[in-house]
Amino acid sequence: MPTKKINVYIYAKIWCNSITFSSDDEILFAIHVKIQLVSAEFQQKATEQITTKYKKGEVMLYHQMLREKEVLDKRERTILERLQTYPAGKLIYSQNGKHKKWYISCNGQKIYIPSKEKNMAVTMAEKKYYEAMLQDILQEKYAIQGYLNLCSKDKTREEQLLETTVYSELLQKAFTSSNAGITEWEKQDYERCPKYPEQLIHPIFDGQKVRSKSEAIIATMLHVNKIPFHYEEALHLGRKVIYPDFTIRHPVTGRTYYWEHFGMMDNENYAQAAFQKMQLYNINGIMLSDTLLATYESEESPLKSNIVENMIQQYFL
Repeated sequence: MPTKKINVYIYAKIWCNSITFSSDDEILFAIHVKIQLVSAEFQQKATEQITTKYKKGEVMLYHQMLREKEVLDKRERTILERLQTYPAGKLIYSQNGKHKKWYISCNGQKIYIPSKEKNMAVTMAEKKYYEAMLQDILQEKYAIQGYLNLCSKDKTREEQLLETTVYSELLQKAFTSSNAGITEWEKQDYERCPKYPEQLIHPIFDGQKVRSKSEAIIATMLHVNKIPFHYEEALHLGRKVIYPDFTIRHPVTGRTYYWEHFGMMDNENYAQAAFQKMQLYNINGIMLSDTLLATYESEESPLKSNIVENMIQQYFL
């Protein structure tokens, strides 16, 4: 399995032919996740040249850098913990023609590794590999921190403007759908998710808060594009009640869409729950890529703003 792929319940099945799928729905869902996570990396490379010229480029790039630094911090901690399990010293060698001799250099001494103890050389080579990986991570973190220092700000200019009452009132009108009925729907009170209100920590606009930075990106881009939505509004499906991340009304047709963002696809239990939720939607006639939208991410494959922008363009503009 490629080292950077997500090793979870459904995603691993894409890469391991020996694992069978339990249903056709699971295959479709797994493929949908794969396409989005893998294509994100290539889409990002294709847009790097124009990111700073993009209308929200500075804001999105700044947050992407923050999240990339969080990923690197975790990898650094993991590697440091792993390095503590290896013997002291470093691996060196000398070569005479085709013959190599391996040594451990430690505290000014050079200790020969005999052929019968070649596994020790293998172990020390692993250590050298992780040390090199650590240096790459530290170098990348240094570059990212330089960018963050240059753009240092507790809040983006966009966030600061939206939290300034005198401007937010004007912008609320500017970013409101021209369809009076849909505009009224967006303002209506609704049954909200009562679970874990303490997790609502990321402000978006008009005093509202969401649970994650990725949801804040989605909410902000919907708002800026005048796409009316409710966050975590109750949806009754038979005897069950679920709370889609976003219940959206098309600004022209008024058609209702649901947008789920699954943010921890490298967690096996979370991935299973995500699949079960998608099944529940399908059973009740809410089909993926029709009126059901979904985005996915993991620690190593965070949500890219261009994916959100493309989906909004495709479905609502």
